[in-house]
Amino acid sequence: MNFSISFAIRKIHDGLYTVKYSGSSQPELTNLFEKWNDPEYLSDFFEANEADLHSEFWHTALGQPLTIDKAIDDTIQQAEQLEKCFYKQEHESYESFNTRLNQSFVSLLKSEVYKPLYQSLNKAYKSKKGWLRIYALRIDTTYIVTGGAIKLTGKMEDRPHTQQQLDNLRNVAQLLKQNYFDSDTDFDSVYIEI
Repeated sequence: MNFSISFAIRKIHDGLYTVKYSGSSQPELTNLFEKWNDPEYLSDFFEANEADLHSEFWHTALGQPLTIDKAIDDTIQQAEQLEKCFYKQEHESYESFNTRLNQSFVSLLKSEVYKPLYQSLNKAYKSKKGWLRIYALRIDTTYIVTGGAIKLTGKMEDRPHTQQQLDNLRNVAQLLKQNYFDSDTDFDSVYIEI
């Protein structure tokens, strides 16, 4: 199988890595947090996806219509919270950090197949979580971040920017299996939401 992507893998901490795609100046995790803290990028994104932002679900979940300005503010706050999950504290042991990652990541297959839209998103919002997602491959106790997205719809296949994240997960896993792991290696696609 021939893929049109190429990438390098950068270590963040023991057990946590991120992909750096060719043509990108930074690792993917860095790119995500830069975009999610950039009001201009967020304004463009929410204007382009305004129909999703104003969907009945978000209106019902929040109890009021969501403005683009509020969505930008919420996203920046969520990004700050999410970024803390990815950095080991100064005196935190590898085991403690890895346990925290294991508790934070959720299997993508289980969430996409078994959770209806309203239950998953309503639960997320009630628990102060939102629409930011970071996607990774889990191999035993190691995580490789392949990307992330602002997910405003029920399924990743519903929008091109989230479909691209699914494609990245599949393609990176396939290339890793072909070049570095045997075909029996179990890769789990996972995500963190905040």
